[in-house]
Amino acid sequence: MIQEKEYKAARRRLVFCHISRFLISAVAVLSVLSIFFVFAFPWLIPLTLFTPGSIILKYVFKVKNVWILNDYEGNDSGQKWWLKKKGLKPGLITSILWWFRNHSWNYYKKFDPDWNAGQVYEYELRINTTEIPGRETIWVWCSKYATKNNPPIYGEHLLIYRVFEGGKVWFRHSKASPNKELQFGYGGNEYRWRKKPII
Repeated sequence: MIQEKEYKAARRRLVFCHISRFLISAVAVLSVLSIFFVFAFPWLIPLTLFTPGSIILKYVFKVKNVWILNDYEGNDSGQKWWLKKKGLKPGLITSILWWFRNHSWNYYKKFDPDWNAGQVYEYELRINTTEIPGRETIWVWCSKYATKNNPPIYGEHLLIYRVFEGGKVWFRHSKASPNKELQFGYGGNEYRWRKKPII
């Protein structure tokens, strides 16, 4: 049986993941910006070396999973589908743009939830006000947007689950109406924290 304290711990893990990921990314950006000030403020040298040091570790010393970078095919310059969509060729500019889209990706991936092809050991559907005609599944993200194969999914959905016996508890919570959308939680091999509109 899933305990309330396990659900709260799952929420805390996700909040920590987001806060720490953005802090690491902020340090990476400050590292680049500090290059312009390091001669006036020598104490910035350790910060200045953070991002270039990460690049050297990956490309010179072949260290894998450097936290702030994106280990994708194409040397961090973006996945093929993204480059094609944007009409871009791999290069320095696309590496920068792709990083801002998927900043600190390797750190993000350290928080991937357990996943077993949609199978769970136990689950609790706490809230479900959605209606999905012709689709019976516990794996729902409420969304105000229609996709090619699915209509918008309005309502609220809260699923708490454990994939493996004795494993961690995970959750996915979402709400959507024609004007608003909130997705917060885990599912598949990812996590989400999205709010549209942001304000």
